[in-house]
Parts: sequence; structure tokens; C-alpha cells
Amino acid sequence: MSLYENAMLEVEEVKKYLKVEEVYDDDLIISLTKSACELAEEFLGTDFTGSTVPSAVKTWIKKKVARDYQDRVSGVASERLGDYSVGYEEVDYSDLYFYRKLPGM
Repeated sequence: MSLYENAMLEVEEVKKYLKVEEVYDDDLIISLTKSACELAEEFLGTDFTGSTVPSAVKTWIKKKVARDYQDRVSGVASERLGDYSVGYEEVDYSDLYFYRKLPGM
């Protein structure tokens, strides 16, 4: 069972986290959620089959979806809006380190 299936993150739960009410982005949000789960699963190297996905992992997935949803403009490295500047960086896995299965363990 994949992390996406085991985490049981419904689109409505993710939309609530994103503060999105419209339905026209549901397919995009589902796709971003699956992608975030795949990244987490690859990084963690942990099989959550038969066990509960920790809430910190679910929160990381929702944060990743929020960043990707907000920054979905392709090919943009940074943006500036007035005095506010946002840079898009590498994926931050720091919230997942505790749950990472190290090779050979």
C-alpha cells in the first residue's frame, strides 16, 4: 500500500488546509498530494503498510502541497510583489528526518 493510500488524505482535508473552497482545482490538488506522498515515501524509505502514518508526515505532505499549489507557475525561480519577495528552493525534508529509515536498518 502506498503512502498516499495509507495516509488517507482526502481532497477536502487538503483543501481545508489550503483554504480553497472551489472545486475546479480538485484534480490538481489530488495530483499534487500524490506527488508529495511519492516524494515523502522515497525520502523516508519506510513502508507504512499496516501502520498509522504519523501526523507530522501528513502535515509535511499538506505543507508540500501548499507550496506547490501556490508556486505552480512553471519555471519560476523567484517572484517579487512590491516589497515582498519569494524564492523557490529545494524540497525541505527536515520535518521528516525523525521518520526516515536509514539504509541497512
